[in-house]
Amino acid sequence: AAYLDPYIERVTQLGLMRGDIDGNLMPESDISRAEFVTIVNRAFGYDEMGGIPFDDVPEEAWYAEDVDIGYTAGYITGTSESTFSPLEPVTREQAAVMLARNLVMQPAVGENVSFTDSRDLSAWSRGLVSTASQYNLISGYPDGSFHPQDAITRGEAAIMLLNAVGTPIQEPGVQSLGNVWGNVTITTSGVTLRDTVGGGNLYIPAGVGL
Repeated sequence: AAYLDPYIERVTQLGLMRGDIDGNLMPESDISRAEFVTIVNRAFGYDEMGGIPFDDVPEEAWYAEDVDIGYTAGYITGTSESTFSPLEPVTREQAAVMLARNLVMQPAVGENVSFTDSRDLSAWSRGLVSTASQYNLISGYPDGSFHPQDAITRGEAAIMLLNAVGTPIQEPGVQSLGNVWGNVTITTSGVTLRDTVGGGNLYIPAGVGL
């Protein structure tokens, strides 16, 4: 869809999402839980590993380090006590919760009235999805629904990711952004931020050294 083009261009430009060998980001395709974690780690600058309890994440798997990093950062949990289901598609509610945790959002209390199908939300996601909606991290479909258990597409993930990180600062040094809309996320140490007015929040993730 044409409305996805600016988001696809932006996440590609920032190096947050990568396409196939021909550079196609395949915006209508599903994205696996492992791949989504890899993208989130890249977006927020996480790189610390501390070990994982998941039996279905082999040490030699391409995603093993990133699942470890995401678990150590504290924004992912398993699909059970011992499984992560890395190759299953990430759902819309799972993606929303992972990003909301990274932005240190607090679960809203009470019934979620943000979407027409709010009662289809899982009990563990309801509060954070409600908060994420209030802060415009996520949005529903034109009919007011959210479809929480549907697999998120790569294009939808790009939108959600950019809503979360806003303008990332990925290089050390003096940075002057001027007027920017949305969040600003510093993902590296050694940054001096000057002459910047943001329309959202300033985030310095846990992966950034003091």
